[in-house]
Amino acid sequence: MCNVSSNALCEDKEKTVRYYDDGTLNHKTWGPKNQTYFVGQKVGIEVDMTTVPRKVTFFVDNVEQPNYVIGIPSEIRFWVYIYNESSSFTVTKFERLIKSSAKGVEGSKALEWGKEWK
Repeated sequence: MCNVSSNALCEDKEKTVRYYDDGTLNHKTWGPKNQTYFVGQKVGIEVDMTTVPRKVTFFVDNVEQPNYVIGIPSEIRFWVYIYNESSSFTVTKFERLIKSSAKGVEGSKALEWGKEWK
């Protein structure tokens, strides 16, 4: 269980993927960076559960990010962590797509779930 109110590190951090506002991706270890995002920007996550391997692609203001995660588990949850008091977020869309919108971008890198990232 992760007790974020105590600022303790999540005990299950190896069971999550985190995309920090500075663009850093984290799973078992710190990974490469995607685009930094700021207040007011839209951050998107597309989860493709139909392809092998299953894949998570990130978007900032509808722009596909180069680093994505493959081999995710067959069952997932979404978590959002808000750091600053009186901050908020809004889910603007949650839908099932017939086909992935991820096209791949120049310099793309697949990060494998369960592995250490470099």
